[in-house]
Amino acid sequence: MESLEVVISIRPERMAFLKFIIEGFGHLALPVTLSAKEGKIKLLISPQEKDRWEEIWEDFQSWL
Repeated sequence: MESLEVVISIRPERMAFLKFIIEGFGHLALPVTLSAKEGKIKLLISPQEKDRWEEIWEDFQSWL
């Protein structure tokens, strides 16, 4: 099974918060830091978690 790859940019100081959110939702995705300075992260998401990720991203995007 292939993972979905989603690249997002958030404020660098919020990277730990994002990791906390991902872990809190049952390891929803695997975060890979592309640039800590720029806050650029690639998320590897299981296809069956896509809808859940989109709902969570919509809710938390303003915090990140």
